[in-house]
Amino acid sequence: MRLIIVINSATASKDIRDAVTSFLESKGWEIWHWFEDLWLSANAPNDLDLEKLRDEIRSIPLLVARNTHVMVFGTNDKLRRAGWVPIPSIDWLMKHW
Repeated sequence: MRLIIVINSATASKDIRDAVTSFLESKGWEIWHWFEDLWLSANAPNDLDLEKLRDEIRSIPLLVARNTHVMVFGTNDKLRRAGWVPIPSIDWLMKHW
């Protein structure tokens, strides 16, 4: 499965971004991280539970301390998503993504 993972740059210090990168690399996935708050992966398992991954990322202590929003998109044949984002943003995401 291909993944797109983003976090809120307003609360994401370099330490937080490094923690997310380390977490994703610990899964053994190939990670593209050339934009500060965006990670791409092309080799996550096809049966990956996006809600569980979202919760694992959100449980990284630095993210908890800063109340950082997280959005996870996954696709193999069909786009799937899971996020913890500002409530007003949900309608647009549900309609267009």
